[in-house]
Amino acid sequence: MKFFRQRETPIENLTFLGISSALVALFSLASSFSVIASLALMLVLPLISSLTAIICKWRYLPLYLLVAILLSTLLSFASFQNEILFVLPSLTIGIVYGMLEKSKCPRSLSLFLCSLLEVGLFYISIACIQGFYEIDMVNFLLNLIGKAENESALVIFPTFVLAYGFAQIAITHLIFMFTFSRFKLPEKKEFLRPFYCVIGIWFFLFGFVWTILNPMIGYFCLGLSLYWTVFAMVAFFEKPLLIPSILLVLSVLIVVLLAASLYRYMMMMSGLALYGFILLFANLVSFLNDLLLRKRKKDKIIP
Repeated sequence: MKFFRQRETPIENLTFLGISSALVALFSLASSFSVIASLALMLVLPLISSLTAIICKWRYLPLYLLVAILLSTLLSFASFQNEILFVLPSLTIGIVYGMLEKSKCPRSLSLFLCSLLEVGLFYISIACIQGFYEIDMVNFLLNLIGKAENESALVIFPTFVLAYGFAQIAITHLIFMFTFSRFKLPEKKEFLRPFYCVIGIWFFLFGFVWTILNPMIGYFCLGLSLYWTVFAMVAFFEKPLLIPSILLVLSVLIVVLLAASLYRYMMMMSGLALYGFILLFANLVSFLNDLLLRKRKKDKIIP
């Protein structure tokens, strides 16, 4: 399809930017009439922006962002909060994702950075809405699920936002790879692969300590640990060995039993962090599995 190709000349770039900006404006207008459309907007806009970042020259991206925001604001000015909470973050995330996907940045790191950016933009949007409309969006969102008076929900809320960021970026990535896999993007070298488990362990230890000092920070760091643990587990299940597999199952059972027994003795709201030891042992098992694979490979090479 000639439409999905790299744009080289200024006219080609500007034409594609105009089409992308018009699509953004139309989806923004549709989102102002429906909550479901607003949720769909958060998946569609990153795809449009990421495709634009990959197809067009990067020097045209600031112009795209400006035109897309202006058009969508003019068409849906009555629901300006949608611009702040949905449109601008989604456009920004899509552009950053597209630029990182087009670069040689390891995919594990690029998705991680996009997720953190998603969290940051979400809180900036909340602050803007608080300033413009004097609406506490955190309290509003917790009210929707009947947890506004629940102190634990307030503590876990940043971790929930992080999980939402991970989910949106993961869905965006899967749809993008399925839809636009024909692009010849730079080959990714996952140089962080041997360090997935180390990063996961570091975030776990840091988070577990902070669940006692400040549970909100602690659980957020445990969420970061979970991200890297998933990558470590993916590497583990590619070539799982028997002993590490048995240790993984046993460690999960032991952690669940001990956490259930010791939960009531933990300070403040740190009891849930006991189950986070599953992350620690999962990373340790992945590390052990990698060591055994390297030893087996070395033994085969040496006669």
